[in-house]
Amino acid sequence: MIRKLLLFIILTFVTFWFAGAYLIKHKVTSVIKQLNTDNIKITYDKLVISGFPKMWKIEIIAPQIRLIDHTSVHDLHIPKLLCLLDFSFKKMKLLLERDFYYQQLVKSQIKEYTIHAADNDNIIISLKLDQPLYQLSDQTQLTTIIKSFELNNTSLTVSNNDQNIFDINDLGIFVAANLLADSEDILLRMKAVYKSKNETLNLNSAVIDFDALFKFIKNTDNTTLYNKGFTINNLHIGLEEAKVNLHGTMNLSKGKLPQGRFFVNLNNYNEIVDKLVPDNFIISKPILKKLITRAVSIDSNLNNSSNIIIPNDAQFDIVFSEKGINIGSINLLDLKGDN
Repeated sequence: MIRKLLLFIILTFVTFWFAGAYLIKHKVTSVIKQLNTDNIKITYDKLVISGFPKMWKIEIIAPQIRLIDHTSVHDLHIPKLLCLLDFSFKKMKLLLERDFYYQQLVKSQIKEYTIHAADNDNIIISLKLDQPLYQLSDQTQLTTIIKSFELNNTSLTVSNNDQNIFDINDLGIFVAANLLADSEDILLRMKAVYKSKNETLNLNSAVIDFDALFKFIKNTDNTTLYNKGFTINNLHIGLEEAKVNLHGTMNLSKGKLPQGRFFVNLNNYNEIVDKLVPDNFIISKPILKKLITRAVSIDSNLNNSSNIIIPNDAQFDIVFSEKGINIGSINLLDLKGDN
């Protein structure tokens, strides 16, 4: 009797495991098909399920992600992607091999980069789902049921033709979604340490720390989400000789101008403008520096470019209201016609 019971339990477990493996393979291939659009193409050579009896291991051989926009094509090549799924079907770990490749095609010119994980182990991404993977229908999009996404303390080296371009150390990304009856809150936290010997991106080094909450609310059809606003709890960018600190809230409503206030603290803002603002920005760097100077009530004449004493630090608010955008005491609408 005991033997028969043990045999029944073993056969039941084996049947459950292989039925689960078949179901998982079907759901994963279905999810990959759903992610393919006119602008996103995901392909792979082979998909294998293993891991009996402990867990399901989904091994995707040579996956490639292609992003297409109106000016360029971006390809990400990964030799192997391993997905570990537990028995709840709601927790997943993605293991990327230490070396993968990025290719960019712009106007018939191809640039190729190697991305190398400096740590000894693979890159590990943890996912939690709102519902078990086997409950996904063919119409359910994976992005709508991801409860959290986490990447911790990863170090990456980006190189081109064996020449180091830049390093990213202590990279951490955490995304968590809280789905309510008629709304959804998404928490995003990110940190990274950037270093480059060749001043790639016009920077030798930078530290980034970002913490924000985005709010979405359902449309009248109860299916479409639109952005209701966001709160930046902390944005810190530290350069070699300058710092940016920002926090505040923005509220968005249909048919109304954005409403909100951000508190800005800049240390050595001349360096910040020179290093972080693109050359083709809508406001030129000299004008932007003068605007910041006026915002802290040191220079009262934007058109006067002589004998300006520009301080190292600046503290001011950026306010969005029905009257427009105010930087400190300056309303940008009042600058119309200024050079």
